[in-house]
Amino acid sequence: MKKYFSIKRIFAFIIFAAIVTVSILSDLPGQVSKYIEYSLSGIKELTGSGEKAAEPLSADEFADSFYFKDELIDLNGICANALGMKELFKDYGVYIADNVFLVSRYNETSGDYEYDETVKFKKYLDEKKIDLLYVNAPAKYFDDSFFENEFGVKSYVNSNADTFLKRITDAGIDSIDLREAFISEGLDEHDVFYRTDHHWTVASGLFTAKKIAAALNEYSGYDIDLSIYDSDNYDYTEMKNCWVGEQGNKIGVTYSGLDDFTIITPKFPTDFTIDGLGRTDFSGFIDEDLLDFDNYTTETLHYSYMSRSAVNNIVDKVNVLLISDSYSQVVTPFLALSVHSIYPVVLRGYGGNLSELIENGNYDAVVICYSESMIGSHDNRSSSNYKMFSFDGQ
Repeated sequence: MKKYFSIKRIFAFIIFAAIVTVSILSDLPGQVSKYIEYSLSGIKELTGSGEKAAEPLSADEFADSFYFKDELIDLNGICANALGMKELFKDYGVYIADNVFLVSRYNETSGDYEYDETVKFKKYLDEKKIDLLYVNAPAKYFDDSFFENEFGVKSYVNSNADTFLKRITDAGIDSIDLREAFISEGLDEHDVFYRTDHHWTVASGLFTAKKIAAALNEYSGYDIDLSIYDSDNYDYTEMKNCWVGEQGNKIGVTYSGLDDFTIITPKFPTDFTIDGLGRTDFSGFIDEDLLDFDNYTTETLHYSYMSRSAVNNIVDKVNVLLISDSYSQVVTPFLALSVHSIYPVVLRGYGGNLSELIENGNYDAVVICYSESMIGSHDNRSSSNYKMFSFDGQ
């Protein structure tokens, strides 16, 4: 027992000494004083040539100004891991479930805005004789009870989606719920998502592309060849413990650990014209520069698959406008394999006019593929996803 307490004292002393050392080297007291001065009382920055007006430092700017920021995060991760803290990072939107599976909590919403906009968009597309398919992608757990059982508080992301999907179905809008599709294949959230990132895996993107193609056949009467999605038509390059996702970076890799990553490429010949890149094969959808496995903190690895517009020079039917979020980074390349053309749009960063895009295009179908966490984004004007359901084609 004495030995146990002695080890704890030594560990505590090492942590304390490390914090003091980093604080001294990074001038922590000076930076805190500067932050307080800028944020609470002053907006003047002294320079060698006099005074000039300066904006108060934001909390993010303050954090980014620290020397040894990454080391501090990792040190914090070691302490949090040793103490088994699960909710320490909830202000960053991260809760730590069993096996360090990182998840987020979502508030309840009526979804009225999203419903109204989707129904109006459907009416507009009907007038243009363009098919609409809504695809519900899951958040990082398929049932809200998962979150409540883990943390003792409610999350509403799945109940929000259930209500929304029922309403648009009753309004005559074709939709598929990928939660049901994954479950029917015996898959759960741990199979579908990375542990350290809120995005789903490359394999989930391939799975989703097949489900979208099948739904377009079912609801719109197309004859898309689904056999190209057979698993034996692809090469799988698996890498273990090679990167950490965006959520993991927030809590420190010393707590989150590392994720696996799989590159999936078709074995069969392809021929695309991709987003101004000219005639190329499937590799035009993959940014090799982002496949940097020497840097395990690469936050952008999920984006190594590029959601680019493309014309498939082998397939001659079905032109798709894909309105999506970042989940579709790994959906677009695989869906492009089975249709003639695909044009992905993310409304939160889209500077154009959607109705003009539709008017000037030759689209057979519009597919809205959203994570269910997008539902209710319009409740919060400061949300980066505030305009995701602001379709301007009505």
